[in-house]
Amino acid sequence: DRLVVLDNALKSADDSDEFRERKQAFQLLWRLSTDYWMALAEGKGDFEARKIFGKNEYASNEGEIAGGNKRAKSARTFEYKGENIEMMKHLKYGVKDSASETIRIHFEWDAEDKKIVIGYCGPHLPHK
Repeated sequence: DRLVVLDNALKSADDSDEFRERKQAFQLLWRLSTDYWMALAEGKGDFEARKIFGKNEYASNEGEIAGGNKRAKSARTFEYKGENIEMMKHLKYGVKDSASETIRIHFEWDAEDKKIVIGYCGPHLPHK
């Protein structure tokens, strides 16, 4: 009841069926749906909530390269409640361009419904 997983996230997860570090991905999702969710639901901001993740596990944005690129922005935009929502926040494991070693989970906080909306869960999205 704390998460909304969009169809696109389910579809993109299929692209990561060879991802080898499933336990780590589960741990990231667990902390997202427990401690992170609780912090936001209690009114704490993202700056405070994200402290439950390690430095290399969470990013609040995509940086200048992806953030300023129309194609990259489009790849990180998902329909939710009839609106297109950019989901630059993401959890991450791995850095290689490899579906078996790297995963990205893009999401956004729906403050009105107090839900975390997952728009993507798969290999690294394009930066350019």
